[in-house]
Amino acid sequence: MKPLPRTLSLLLLCGFLAACGDGKTAALSGTVSYKERIALPPEAIIEIILLDTSRENANKARLARQIIMTQGKQPPFAYELRYDPRGIEEDGSYTVAARALIDDEVRFISQPHRADLSHPEKKNTVIDIVLRPVPSTLPNTSGQP
Repeated sequence: MKPLPRTLSLLLLCGFLAACGDGKTAALSGTVSYKERIALPPEAIIEIILLDTSRENANKARLARQIIMTQGKQPPFAYELRYDPRGIEEDGSYTVAARALIDDEVRFISQPHRADLSHPEKKNTVIDIVLRPVPSTLPNTSGQP
């Protein structure tokens, strides 16, 4: 008879968790990589952001952000940015971008990618991002100081 209360508790918990997920989120996902044959150190951090760039001023609204602690892993890094599609305007402009930081210094950065989020059928969009080295952080291979 003791398994019944445990089973009932499990069923109630599952029902509660299902009720919490309102199904009103969408996701933008993909990978972050770079072409250079340079290994990231274990302390490197990858940051991916989704911005509402519809506004003319510099106050762009961040809709989602993900931080990936690389911990010695190398690209590609999978990401998934969850956002509320109810905040997406049909005529809005949205971009996703990424960067790699080492010791709080940006070493790799991407160009912003336009994310077409205004169509309801595109609730799960995939964008693969390629990072480029920040010019001031490239190693000097010219032999000159």
